[in-house]
Amino acid sequence: IGVHRVSSIVNGPDYNRMDTPNNEDGDDTPLNVSVGFNIIDFGAVNDAKMTYRIDLFLRMAWMDPRLAFKDNNSSKDEDNLTFKDNVSFSDSFYKNIWHPNLFCLTASEIYTFDEPLANNLVMIVSDGLVWFSQRMVIAAKCEFDFRIFPMDTQTCILPFESYTHSINEVRMIFDTDGRRRVPPLEFIHPSIKLAHFQPMTIDDVELYSGDNYYFS
Repeated sequence: IGVHRVSSIVNGPDYNRMDTPNNEDGDDTPLNVSVGFNIIDFGAVNDAKMTYRIDLFLRMAWMDPRLAFKDNNSSKDEDNLTFKDNVSFSDSFYKNIWHPNLFCLTASEIYTFDEPLANNLVMIVSDGLVWFSQRMVIAAKCEFDFRIFPMDTQTCILPFESYTHSINEVRMIFDTDGRRRVPPLEFIHPSIKLAHFQPMTIDDVELYSGDNYYFS
């Protein structure tokens, strides 16, 4: 039933995937998009080309009230969102709904996994929460500094931002309270240990001519 309802909404005359959803408060403030990364592996450092590779799951979540398919008369616990009432779709559905159009600024190549099936998931929760997950390997650039090698410490920033939306429309945030189940940054399994590798999260605003764009 949920799949049919959501599909009917998306294909109906009142839904336009080009229109940014209203935020949770229904006012004109930017829509919050939670972003998180589950790291699988880090390596393939090429000091000559100044590149490295990171294998991860990108996860995002945002509210799109237009996609809600829950009965308005049903009870809703705002402080404890559950994923019990949800429907899942293939990757092709992602192109039919509004999304933040995230991209990695320093990526030289991005590999996605499509065999035997695409390694991504689009899930719509009954209250309109959209949850997206995709596995990818990113080959990214990093300005290494070897002037004090072998006592050096390298810092590589992997910035993500919306390609089409400014911070007046969308804010990329970290899900610090866990309500949307998008951990900001963690290893895919607690047993994974990467020597001399310490991940961290950074919030920043990158300024472009004429507008502001947000990356984290």
